[in-house]
Amino acid sequence: MKIFKKINYILMLILVLCLSSCMKNISYTHFDLINKDEINIVVTSDLHFLSKTMVEEGSNLLEENYFGDGRIICYNEELIDAFIYQMIKEKPDVVIITGDLTFDGSYQNHLELSKKLKELIYCEIRVLVIPGNHDINNPASKKYLNGGLEKAKYLSAKEYEEMYYNYGRGNAINKDQNSYSYFYQISDTLGVLMLDSNCYSENGDTSKTYMNGYIKEETLKWIDNVLKYYKNLDIIAASHHNLFTHSTMFKSGYQIDNYDKLKDLLEKYNVKLYLSGHMHIQHFNNDDNITEILTSALSITPHQYGVIKYSKHNQYLYRYSTKITNVSGYYKNINSRDSNLLNFDEYSKKFYEKSSYEKAYWQTMFNNSSLHKEAEALGRLMSLLNLPYFEGNAYNIASNIKETDDYKLINKLDMKKYIDSIIDGSTTDYRYLNIDR
Repeated sequence: MKIFKKINYILMLILVLCLSSCMKNISYTHFDLINKDEINIVVTSDLHFLSKTMVEEGSNLLEENYFGDGRIICYNEELIDAFIYQMIKEKPDVVIITGDLTFDGSYQNHLELSKKLKELIYCEIRVLVIPGNHDINNPASKKYLNGGLEKAKYLSAKEYEEMYYNYGRGNAINKDQNSYSYFYQISDTLGVLMLDSNCYSENGDTSKTYMNGYIKEETLKWIDNVLKYYKNLDIIAASHHNLFTHSTMFKSGYQIDNYDKLKDLLEKYNVKLYLSGHMHIQHFNNDDNITEILTSALSITPHQYGVIKYSKHNQYLYRYSTKITNVSGYYKNINSRDSNLLNFDEYSKKFYEKSSYEKAYWQTMFNNSSLHKEAEALGRLMSLLNLPYFEGNAYNIASNIKETDDYKLINKLDMKKYIDSIIDGSTTDYRYLNIDR
């Protein structure tokens, strides 16, 4: 892609000092253990990458997405380029991606994303990925045409194994043979257990996909053996699906079906931190000795990712915070003329607020067209609450919502349950957390 090559060239000019070291002829398949007291890890999830080559000019995908979940599909590739740039500039030791790598699992989307991630490997940044429920054998893979849709080749299981070989599993010191799970050692004191929690058809049927998560019995045995062998390491576990419940509205399809068996294993070997995505919200949940952090979707406003600082000597074991991808800064640096990219924070915020309003309003009107005032009230509440909720920062405004006129108007609507789940589930700032030893 000519545009992509041009962007890479400009990026290389901007980051001369960084990339001069990145261009060494390094091995893709081997990284030495990190030897330092503090290790910097970035965790991101739900990139939902969609290549420009899969969206024909004139496609109405943008308009349709206002009735979706607010992902910035029309600028998704630009967002990922900005994120890659930021990672090269900040140079964390490790980037963990907890699934839903692509929008719909098409081969072309995976191919182009894997090429972009290779820029990080060139800069000696370890990249650890696991698939999400969108990524493998997805019959929904499409090309979005001007006036219609066209089926596209999806990524098969074998192709996934080959394409993402150098993004964790190929460099792992222990691999599960019954899933795409693997164990990756980062330093002499830290390892990461990357768990494939997706459900796949046992008979090879690719006519449908599964949203729910499950850990196979054989994989549980493998996890037990791995944790037993590496019991002297501090271990971070990660999957696409959730270990704990993070919303009263969303449990089925989000929490791993047999989470209890996995939880017992993690507690048995004192695993203190669990990472996941899938829900697109920024949240954490403490249950006994395990803390699970959901990192919000990179593809949704405010396009943030998690930063974990691991210390092997300090009082804290892990220090977690979020950081926003500086999209507008990147496109100012390369002299873009697209006003939306140059003012991306504002554009993305308005896009998400409109998406939240439209979805709530039209769903209400579809069920009962006489509820115009109620639909408007619900739309306003969703527009107000959704963004800070997905950002992990709704606790500042959630407690006052029940006193508003809009809240009183939606009393008879089914979606009131969702509003209540946001209010009841927003009790702190979920963007920051320290986990002690």
